[in-house]
Amino acid sequence: MRRGRVSWLAILIGIGIGLALGLFYAWKINPVIAFNTAPWQLSKPMQQQYLVAISLAFARDHDLNRAVERLIDLRLGDQTWRTLADTACELARTNYASTNTGLTAIRSMVQLAQSQGATGCASELLPLYTSTPAPTPTFIRPTPTLIPPPTKTPLPTPGPTFTPATPLPPEATPTASGEFKIGALEAFCNPKNPGTIDIFVQDADGTGLPGIPVEVTSGGDKDDFFTGLKPERDPGFADYQMTAGSNYNVVLPGLSERTRALEAVPCTVPASDGGGKAITSYRVYFRRVAAAK
Repeated sequence: MRRGRVSWLAILIGIGIGLALGLFYAWKINPVIAFNTAPWQLSKPMQQQYLVAISLAFARDHDLNRAVERLIDLRLGDQTWRTLADTACELARTNYASTNTGLTAIRSMVQLAQSQGATGCASELLPLYTSTPAPTPTFIRPTPTLIPPPTKTPLPTPGPTFTPATPLPPEATPTASGEFKIGALEAFCNPKNPGTIDIFVQDADGTGLPGIPVEVTSGGDKDDFFTGLKPERDPGFADYQMTAGSNYNVVLPGLSERTRALEAVPCTVPASDGGGKAITSYRVYFRRVAAAK
């Protein structure tokens, strides 16, 4: 009987040690990194960053249809605009509003929410850039309901309703400020996602900055987009898919220097990653070195 007790005790101790080592490996050494996470699956802080990025993009291009398509992915239904106004209010009460970047983001959220008649405390705590009142939305009945694009699976709740937004006055449009430098530019060979440009825009302390405009040129072609639409990767992240055989340059318009030519040429995948051939990918890091005076 004594030998049996010792054997069971040893087994239990072994199981406990195994569980502890497994958890340490999974949490510290090789944690799971989530990819392709849908916006509605994000945590609340990440959803806030997603709303910030959408609002900053709308403040620049005034494309309400595009903003609504992105908001639909949060699956908020009729509470979309109310949530946007409340989120701006929450951020306005925190230290997030103590920086120029935070102020720009919150005011952009207020303007987008107000274009659909939703208001909150942020408009009182942080007055807009000029004394000109925000445009009064005009509601038309029946209110059109945005239909998701054909490639998306129909959502269980109806999308948010909206009315055409009156373009904001030019002087009320927030703009990114400061000076950015290329902190790092590295090429790598990725067999799982070949031929991509991963762009990271950071504040001076390394914090990712959403809503920063990015321009990619190739020959006579130009593409413009914003950071922050994939907050599960990084608030200041954006990516671009290259075409094999072409050369590309990346710049933050009016904010940074232009990168050297990034060539979408074949590369050899390291043996540790399975070997073989792929198209060269790049990581570009822009970091703020000086704030606007």
